[in-house]
Amino acid sequence: MTSTHPARDKRSAAVFLLCLLAFFGSNTCSEVNGLSFKDARKPARPAAKRVAIIGTGIAGLSVAHGLTNSPTLREQYGSCDFDVSLFEARKNLDTKGGAGVQLNGGLVALGMMNANVQRSVIDAGLPLSQIRTRSKPWSTSSSKPFEELLKLDLKEIVENAGGDTSDVLIRDGELLWSAIRRGCLLDTLWKTLPDATRRRVKFSKRLIGISPQPDGSVMCEFSDGVMAGPFDVVLGCDGVRSPCKEYVGTGRISRSSDDASTAAIYSGIRIKYAVDDAWTPDKNEKQSETETFTQYFGDGANALVASYGNGIGRPSSKVAFFVRLDENYVGPFRKKEAVSAEAVEENINWREGPKLEGETMMNDIEGFSIPTMDIDPVVKSADRFGDIGIYFHNPFRLAGWSKKLAGDDGAIV
Repeated sequence: MTSTHPARDKRSAAVFLLCLLAFFGSNTCSEVNGLSFKDARKPARPAAKRVAIIGTGIAGLSVAHGLTNSPTLREQYGSCDFDVSLFEARKNLDTKGGAGVQLNGGLVALGMMNANVQRSVIDAGLPLSQIRTRSKPWSTSSSKPFEELLKLDLKEIVENAGGDTSDVLIRDGELLWSAIRRGCLLDTLWKTLPDATRRRVKFSKRLIGISPQPDGSVMCEFSDGVMAGPFDVVLGCDGVRSPCKEYVGTGRISRSSDDASTAAIYSGIRIKYAVDDAWTPDKNEKQSETETFTQYFGDGANALVASYGNGIGRPSSKVAFFVRLDENYVGPFRKKEAVSAEAVEENINWREGPKLEGETMMNDIEGFSIPTMDIDPVVKSADRFGDIGIYFHNPFRLAGWSKKLAGDDGAIV
């Protein structure tokens, strides 16, 4: 949810929301942020009202807000009376795992749906004000602990950009750029959902089958034997090993997550992180009301130190990230000499280990000559650690953005 093109994000969010609502059966001509769309479907089909959302992560809960909690879209399109059900494979909402999220374009999209939800997310996070980039000393004889490469004042940059960029990201003098712990973001999105929507969330529901029906609707089958539906639309918000994506690509859902047809591609990039969930500044450091991200470069690897908001009145989370290439891989390809090496898991499981992981993490960071003065205190005080791999969808198995089912109305998106 981090953007390098805020103005483009505004238009992308508008296009996404318009297309989504148009798909669900709007028969109006609509204009949002200067983008005008006419309903060109001839003949018009019945409105799709019964919606299944697979996954209750950031994407799933955000879509639920768009369909059931958006005064803006209700005013724009009239009736948005959707019958929405959410299904999650986990036993409960995962508000403890993971590290942090940087939001800018994502905040804009939330504001387009519901200004109160946007405000709740902003208040729960920390305003991000600066980004600093540093490297190890360029000379072995240097007495400096690091070289300052770049120091960016984000609000100044956005103001100087002008045009759509400043219009989108500065509102009433406030820069819409925030850092928030992933679990806190999920908790905020959850608590701001309408009660009726929260009651439609079912946990421990792993999707294993989608069955088209003669009338164009579909039924969803879950691993506990439950059949749910009928639905007009199934929205896949279920991660990189998405059963919905597999169905789009192959027309089936395998019973095993290790099936080749569900395979995501390992990038060969590996991230270790350490999280202190209740960071307490020392006597020489004040708890800041805004946040600065500081990145350090060494020999072929880098680290990032940042704080993330944990909610109003709660201590921030301090996180140290260490990013490097996997020594056993060249991109997605395992080296011949690393026959027994296995790719580290993707972030879906948030592999978190004991505190002894901190010593290993610091040894790795120092091995790449990365300056450690800001990193070491975070690692030493961390409550949890993770070691994850970066994965991406297999483009050869993703056959388009949606799959039409039997009849005129059913689709997996």
